[in-house]
Amino acid sequence: MKELNIKKASGFIEKFLRSKKLGAITLPPYGIFILEERMQEQGLVLHEMIHWEQYERMGTFRFYKEYLLGLLKHGYSAEHPMEKEARERSGIS
Repeated sequence: MKELNIKKASGFIEKFLRSKKLGAITLPPYGIFILEERMQEQGLVLHEMIHWEQYERMGTFRFYKEYLLGLLKHGYSAEHPMEKEARERSGIS
């Protein structure tokens, strides 16, 4: 298992999350970055941990490739296969 590192988002990552109205982002192999005010949201943390599991399953290159291809095809919607898995398993719709 690759080491999981959950951090408070700051700097560029915090600005990016806020500009996209996101609460968190998983950036393998660096970790999971969550806005400070959302760190206690268990569903959000679980959602990002599922993305970390996807990274462990796929490896870095394939994780980013599949995620970006999904974004191009489906956007950040419930039809994005990796988002669909994370949403279903975390209970976030």
